[in-house]
Amino acid sequence: MGLFRKNRTETRQLFPYISEVFGSGVFSAEHNPSVDRVVSKIANSVSILPIRLYTHTRNGRTEAFWNPVSKLLKDPSVEESPVLFWKTLVRQILLTGNGYIFKHRDGNEVLSLELIDPSRVTVKRSPIGRKLFYVSGTRGGQFTDDDIIHIPYTGEGYNGTTGKSPCEVHSNIIRQNDIISEYISIFFNNSVGSRIVLELGDKFEPGSQKLEKLMQELRQYFQAFVTGAQNAGKPMIAPPNTTMKLLEQSSNVQSDTQAIYKASCNQIYGIFNVPPEVLDSSQSKYNSLEQKNQDFLTDALRPLTLHIAECLKKGLVNPEDTNLFLEWDYTALLETDRQKAMDFYGGAFQKGILSLNEARSKLSFPPVDNDIVGNTIWIQSSMIPNTEDNINSI
Repeated sequence: MGLFRKNRTETRQLFPYISEVFGSGVFSAEHNPSVDRVVSKIANSVSILPIRLYTHTRNGRTEAFWNPVSKLLKDPSVEESPVLFWKTLVRQILLTGNGYIFKHRDGNEVLSLELIDPSRVTVKRSPIGRKLFYVSGTRGGQFTDDDIIHIPYTGEGYNGTTGKSPCEVHSNIIRQNDIISEYISIFFNNSVGSRIVLELGDKFEPGSQKLEKLMQELRQYFQAFVTGAQNAGKPMIAPPNTTMKLLEQSSNVQSDTQAIYKASCNQIYGIFNVPPEVLDSSQSKYNSLEQKNQDFLTDALRPLTLHIAECLKKGLVNPEDTNLFLEWDYTALLETDRQKAMDFYGGAFQKGILSLNEARSKLSFPPVDNDIVGNTIWIQSSMIPNTEDNINSI
């Protein structure tokens, strides 16, 4: 039997991951909490947005349900759910600078899509300039763009063949954030605030065995009777022949380090074009959630999703079908509370923009069975053309 099966459910993973995408060490920057937070925000937001295939019509556009690509976009992978598939693809693009999708075919029809671990792919150019993909490991080999859809990151670093992750382009910013985070951890683990000073009654030579033995005994004493949750609230008794004093450290280092760390995190959010207010509500400058989501969509999501849609079109749609195009539906992202959504779609129905069933579907209500009532565009009878005959008839 051939490599590609006719039954979509029988298609198998051609490139089982040697190293998983998440937590494998493939992406060094992924272990930075700020990078993971902003990448997860973008990937999670894209993963819940539907992507659809449309065709241009005389009156605008309509969804091309009849085209097999339309069904493929709704359920692209045999093994992963659509949400996991799109989320993983976006993470690959953002963290490695490239996403690679293998097309399982039956003749000219693409039955399913499969993500390839970017660490396994090397891209070169053929003598005539065509991209060649060399995949290492199990079931690897040489492939062309007939087999693989390549989605490079659109930011700085694209060299005409492969993309470069913003993590790599701006690695100095991420390293700086790591250094600040490590400094804060060390600083506060060293018990900033109140410290205990222990004065020894006897004099000891630095480095002497007697001093080393005493220090070991004191460490054991403090672990047993002073530090730890088991000693909370208990009086502290100084070891024999010592004097214990409390040293208060009044310092604004805590507020300063927090401000520096926040500024460093904002720099990381900025390299992914995400407004800091989207991830940190304490910095919010927006009057509404809708306004914040609109900026997030404009700055971060729309450029990325538009690029992904264009790459998918090149790899999935017949070039002769010039009327077809792919587009993400951002409605779920821009909706705020239920009351505003009902007011918006109710107004669209009253103004003749949506039919009753179209408005109800946006609100997750079942359709009205009556075809005339549910699927007809209605207009208010009180609105009439501003003509002389109508004016005279009033």
